[in-house]
Amino acid sequence: MSIPQYQLLAKQAIYNKQKDCVGHELLFRSPLNIEASDVGGDLATQQVLVNYCSSITASLEQTVGPVFLNVDVAFLLDHDSLPVDPESVYIEVNDFSALNDALTTALLAWRSHGFKLGLTNFDFSPAHSAALEYFDFVKVDMLIDPRHKLEQMDAFRKAAQHLWIAERIETDEVFNFCVEAGFDMFQGYFLARPRDMMGAAIRPGNEVTIQIVKELDRSDISMDQIAELVARDPKLAVQMLKIINSPLFALPKVVDDLKDALVFLGVDMLRHWAMILAFLSNGSAHIEASRIILNRAKTCEILCHKVPENSRLGSTAFLVGLVSGVDVLVSVTPKHFLQQVELSEIAVKAILNQEGVVGRELRKVLDLEHTISQQHFKLDALDEALIDAYREADAWVDQVVSVLNA
Repeated sequence: MSIPQYQLLAKQAIYNKQKDCVGHELLFRSPLNIEASDVGGDLATQQVLVNYCSSITASLEQTVGPVFLNVDVAFLLDHDSLPVDPESVYIEVNDFSALNDALTTALLAWRSHGFKLGLTNFDFSPAHSAALEYFDFVKVDMLIDPRHKLEQMDAFRKAAQHLWIAERIETDEVFNFCVEAGFDMFQGYFLARPRDMMGAAIRPGNEVTIQIVKELDRSDISMDQIAELVARDPKLAVQMLKIINSPLFALPKVVDDLKDALVFLGVDMLRHWAMILAFLSNGSAHIEASRIILNRAKTCEILCHKVPENSRLGSTAFLVGLVSGVDVLVSVTPKHFLQQVELSEIAVKAILNQEGVVGRELRKVLDLEHTISQQHFKLDALDEALIDAYREADAWVDQVVSVLNA
């Protein structure tokens, strides 16, 4: 199955003096050719972040170094952090004009959370110069009047120990001038044009996501309860796995069940992501369409729990059943999904080859699905325990759908 080609975002490489790639700037893109200014800075920023973290894309190479994310002043004032590792994301403020008390407080709050902030389109004016102490890096546009900016650069570099980035470099001559002037990083068409990232964006439905936001406000909620709630929405579970395994989060060990993944994400991060996903969700009635995958995952889990020595594999079995159906959920083959989400060897072999204890249970459920849809007259010949597990799972799915439709 080919991956649907939707324009998700673009990324432009940033280089050092040796022309080694040291990072990427993420750029807003829309399949409808809508500009970021048309949708608003807040939504554009969150759209870029969600698409980068949680979409399925054919561009499998690992992004080198940190990513640079554009935000506007309004976004800085409305938020004080993002649900990502601050070491992995540098924040570019792209419409700064002058400091005021509110903005100063916001800049300090962001930096207190470990984020590195950058002042873009630095113009060497008194207003920009006065703000340098609140920023960690500076971007200078070299497309217009580069020689004049380079003349001012020397004095500022001696006075301000920042990371200096020259952007919009379009010729070899300007690049060499910037190197001699002491810039640390370089960006522009001369070095690399923005590359569109194409793929399939995963969107969960509103209902479970919003319910998670509400439940996470409870001080007594356990991770078991959170995992159970996320598991009710197959697209949300896939979304969370993709986010956790994205370049912005480095897991210390292989994920082999949903609860384990959510533990690494943490309650606070999960709450933030749930809010973002609820805001961006397309609200489509996906639960009924994904019913067969929910049933498959739950049946695999039940079958493992029925055998004492396999009971510990119940969570893994649910995950295996879920990921085996990503072609239905997000129009991406399980093989391609697994190239981007690192699961345990047990899970991978079960999903791709139906090998091992969990794989054999998945094979049974897949055969049952085929019998139900194509050879209903053969149901009486099947293992009664398998039929009972499928019926139990079906009742669970009924309950989930009923709750979400209430």
